[in-house]
Amino acid sequence: MIHRAILRALGATATLCAVTVPAAHAGTVTYGSDLKAPATIAEAHQADAAFWPTVIGGQDPGAPDTGQIVEIRLKGTVLQEPGAHTPLNEVHFQHLVRHADGSVTESQTTAPMYVPYSGDPNQITTYRPENLCVKQGDIIDFNDEGGWAYNGKDAPLDYDHYKNGAAFQVFGAVRDTATAWFSKDSATFGGMTWAPSAPLGGLKQGQELLMQLVLATGPDVGIPCNNFNGVTPARSVTPPPPPAPRVMKIRPQASHVTSRRAVGPMVYCPGKGPACTGTGTLAYRGKVIASGAFSGAGPKTLRIPMRLPARVYALLRKARGHTLPVTFTVVSSLGTYTRAIAITA
Repeated sequence: MIHRAILRALGATATLCAVTVPAAHAGTVTYGSDLKAPATIAEAHQADAAFWPTVIGGQDPGAPDTGQIVEIRLKGTVLQEPGAHTPLNEVHFQHLVRHADGSVTESQTTAPMYVPYSGDPNQITTYRPENLCVKQGDIIDFNDEGGWAYNGKDAPLDYDHYKNGAAFQVFGAVRDTATAWFSKDSATFGGMTWAPSAPLGGLKQGQELLMQLVLATGPDVGIPCNNFNGVTPARSVTPPPPPAPRVMKIRPQASHVTSRRAVGPMVYCPGKGPACTGTGTLAYRGKVIASGAFSGAGPKTLRIPMRLPARVYALLRKARGHTLPVTFTVVSSLGTYTRAIAITA
């Protein structure tokens, strides 16, 4: 058909991106064509033409969940006829609602997108539509604008080329696959309903629309699509912070040794939890000289009863200031703690 100047975009716009296919981000589902088949089949119609999958590899092609289409990957090109002006390569992608009788109703149409007409015939173009929403089971289609008699914007009509419209070679031969089509001037937008039935439509068995979709779900869906889909996102609940870990403390101290060689170095047990249990040891120059067990609930400073050997006590009595530096180690249910302290006589 002659190029339409009116933009048929109902709340959805999009931009054209690089031909490389990036990995989908977290929270997305990729479905549709696997894009493995070569783009060897072209479709050309004088008037607007919509194409949508009815089965892909024996599987239902509907959206696997309700959400937002964040990427569309299309394999192929639109063909330029020898000696002709550039073809009308403006297309749209549409959100269609399926009905039991095989007909579909347009729910959203993107802003114009553009299919390349030069380069590798199997190139993959990635589009990122804005606010193209979909409900579980619904379909995304490919909609071209025909192209008959088009000769570029504001140029005189050319009836010698593209007599059947621009040929979009974006289809491949794939078993257990079928693509429906419908073509009629100005009949595939604005909430209209159509069916793939003769003479304006039909079903292409073994022909796959080489279009892959990336669907965002859950928290990755934008507010406009949640509103459009009638979805109220689950409110995020921030879990309470975990309780601070319980930590025992050995404070600086000089523990007195009695004449009976008894000594009781101290350790602090924090509260709000089970009793602190374990053992404590004193070491002098790397050798253990005393040890003892302890058990007690916090918050409380616990004394660990120990007894020095006679030889160590004699050494302590001969030391300057009757003081020896020792290493106090606590092995407990809350961990292991070590600190240098002093024992005095």
